[in-house]
Amino acid sequence: MELFKGWFHDHFLKHAVSARPLLLLLDGHSTHYNPDVIRLAKQNDVIIITLVPHTTHEMQPLDTSVFALLKGHWRDVCHEFLQSNPGKVISKYQFSSLLSKAWFKSLNPTNIINGFKYSGIHVYPFNPEVALERIYPTSGPSNAA
Repeated sequence: MELFKGWFHDHFLKHAVSARPLLLLLDGHSTHYNPDVIRLAKQNDVIIITLVPHTTHEMQPLDTSVFALLKGHWRDVCHEFLQSNPGKVISKYQFSSLLSKAWFKSLNPTNIINGFKYSGIHVYPFNPEVALERIYPTSGPSNAA
């Protein structure tokens, strides 16, 4: 719990832009429930949103965009390397170079913004219905009589 409090005070608040309010998205880990952090957040006009457990794969903006794309680009650059180097394996010497290629294909402003849109977090106030509709689609009109 103290580690999170230290990070929030010494890193997040120190390096955050001066424009307010700020939005901080957190998973539901118990260490994030800290009264001192909540007090500091209120004092500094930081809005904390805790994602519903077991929904971060759908609600966390980078999971829905950048990291999903990174997984595919990583597979592609590895396949390309192995096709170009028959009989070789990817070692620690090639790893960072290959990861860098996949990383820069995945991490760009458009993909980041799209992740926030897909999660329903691209506008204020937060609209979780965007992602919840994807997770739990409403059915059409009932056929029940």
